[in-house]
Amino acid sequence: MDIFKIIGKNKEYALVIGTSYESPLSALPSIEEELRSINYTGDVVFDLLLSNGKASNRFVRLNFNKDSFDHNSFQVVCKVGSDLQEISKSFFRQNKELLTRGVLTDQERFSILSP
Repeated sequence: MDIFKIIGKNKEYALVIGTSYESPLSALPSIEEELRSINYTGDVVFDLLLSNGKASNRFVRLNFNKDSFDHNSFQVVCKVGSDLQEISKSFFRQNKELLTRGVLTDQERFSILSP
């Protein structure tokens, strides 16, 4: 089972969503390989919902320079745009079974699935 999924990229960022309680940050070499295969350069936002819950460190950002991550660019993203939140919420609504693979409480899972 993969612990991440790259679900989109645009001019501003690529989005990596964790798919288990294990943080996708532990799979950076695999993520770098996938990003190289699509010739991506730029910011990568990680949604760590399943490993960190709905905490202030749910979203983090790293810059990818076409070959590897710049670890000095690591940053917790405190304010996330509504577009990014909607993409994430939509992903989890379409993949409900993933919500049971993380650290979320029943109430948190319900709030993600509710409209």
